[in-house]
Amino acid sequence: QKVVFKRVPYDHWRYTPDFPELEYRWMGEASTRLAALLTDEVHITQLPEDLIPQAEADGMKLISGALSGQRVFLSFKGVYLDSKTACGYRNCDSPFLDRNVRQALNRAVNRDELNTAFFGGKGQKMVMNHIPPTASYWNTDWDRDFDANWGFNPTAARALLAESGYNDDNPLEVGVEVTTHSQYGQSADVLEIIAGYWNDIGVKANLLTIDYATNRANTRAFKYTDHVSFAATASFDIQGWRVYNSHVVPRGGSLELINTGALIDQLQAEMDSAKQNVLLRQIGDMAFNEYMGIYLYWIPAQLVINPNFVASYNFPGSLSAIWTHYELLKAN
Repeated sequence: QKVVFKRVPYDHWRYTPDFPELEYRWMGEASTRLAALLTDEVHITQLPEDLIPQAEADGMKLISGALSGQRVFLSFKGVYLDSKTACGYRNCDSPFLDRNVRQALNRAVNRDELNTAFFGGKGQKMVMNHIPPTASYWNTDWDRDFDANWGFNPTAARALLAESGYNDDNPLEVGVEVTTHSQYGQSADVLEIIAGYWNDIGVKANLLTIDYATNRANTRAFKYTDHVSFAATASFDIQGWRVYNSHVVPRGGSLELINTGALIDQLQAEMDSAKQNVLLRQIGDMAFNEYMGIYLYWIPAQLVINPNFVASYNFPGSLSAIWTHYELLKAN
């Protein structure tokens, strides 16, 4: 599958790109992307950390976005606000309504090991989603308390599950959606390893491969009650909470809670930046205590280019999409 763009035959009012043609190709397998890069079939691509040295040894060049804002995490699917039900949620039987479950799944994940194995040690541990550590309203208590509450501790994870009634005879069961994410090509490997961490604490983690269109439709229809999915974004704080953790469309992909949802509603209506910061701090404090996702890392947006064809590409790496401003691709 591919999409081809052609440069207009005149000087564009905004920018005239160097390349006369730009072609997008869909390649899910990392090994396929590497082979295409090394045989000059493609000239710019994303590769997982373990394949980058091979590409560089063959003369390819690693480049990064100018801004830092991309982050990766796992989302809980199954908890959606619904004022018409007795529990206040659409699926009153979702295991993710249980705070112990959410904390246990976090405490089972060895973030240091994952960072070394799949992110080349470049990931900055994300102790809070959607909010950058440089924000003026950042709570340093999140940094101080993260390891004690979210950090890797399989024994504590098992104890939390046992407290909620899960054991070898009654295991917690979750569906792990194994997908290759467009913004992080090694997501399927990360998901499989995390599923292994969960199996180690007695969770029955089912690896699921679902057609993208079917998965999207089912997600939007709130058909999943116990799924976990991979997410990557560079959205800013207000937008991040709205998209991923509120009842505002698009919905279905992440955890929605009553207490944080009320504050996110207030945030959407507030125009004063100082008051927005107060609300963002309150939302962050609640999210930290509620374990609203499997927070992983802030990561650099990286691409590998063939310098025989591409001289440079100065892209932001932190907008509504990670790979943008293709007109800035410079031909060699």
